Amino acid sequence: MKNNALYYPYINPPKSKWLLEKLLYWDSISSIIPSQVEDSKDELEPLTQNLISAGLLKLVEPSKYDLSIFQSKFLKIAKKFTPRNTAKTRIHIEKIGNLSHELTELGLIDSKEFSYPWFKMNSELAFIFMKMLAEELSKIPDLNATTITDSLPQNIEKERIREDVLSFCMPLPNVDKISIDKILKFKEKHAPLIIRL
Repeated sequence: MKNNALYYPYINPPKSKWLLEKLLYWDSISSIIPSQVEDSKDELEPLTQNLISAGLLKLVEPSKYDLSIFQSKFLKIAKKFTPRNTAKTRIHIEKIGNLSHELTELGLIDSKEFSYPWFKMNSELAFIFMKMLAEELSKIPDLNATTITDSLPQNIEKERIREDVLSFCMPLPNVDKISIDKILKFKEKHAPLIIRL
């Protein structure tokens, strides 16, 4: 079993009980954060910055990895994609990589609404994109991670069961009352128990 987790679909994990459970349960959590965004105070929320500083959240820069297999698979899906709604989501060019030309030609991304390096993409397609990207990155031996998300579709039963078990095993107080220092101390003190769980 993998001990690390890779969060998707957003750069900033949510400030929630869900995140607190994940920080306590997994050895490490990573988020897919482009190198251009890493130092941006505008893009990274204060919680994300604090988690990175404390070593509780690691950065995965997609540009550092060969994603040609993922890109080929995603392009096949994108060519057949039919949106059910018109909602749009921002996607960073560093995540899109070599697909930018093809996706622009297909009319699936554009930078009119957001300025470069951000593109807009249909929200449904963006979720598929981020899920596939996270799954591809999670296979990399250095990361050795299980993908996790707080945006689960109702039909992913295995993930729902895991969420229910974690909530039952780790009853937690209000998130606002838990500091990053307390999380670090808890993980240090209870590491053997957490690994067994």
